[in-house]
Amino acid sequence: MADVLLSDRTISATDVKKRGIASFQTDNGSPVAVMKNNRPQYYVVEAGLYAEMMEALEAAEDAELVRLAEARRHQPRVRVSLDDL
Repeated sequence: MADVLLSDRTISATDVKKRGIASFQTDNGSPVAVMKNNRPQYYVVEAGLYAEMMEALEAAEDAELVRLAEARRHQPRVRVSLDDL
């Protein structure tokens, strides 16, 4: 199966070893794919974009929990005592 490249900018792992963090400096803050053996191994994103990604993931997880709760809302309740657990 072919790897999907999820970035417009790539850099080789060798270049990262040579140039360090300077390898990832971009004008527009876009993600950078680190390539090893012509395959994406890592993606580097700026802190602000990472925070946005985490917020979106949390929102999606919250929405899934709400959907699950709504789906189970009308199911019969099962009473359990703490002693039974």
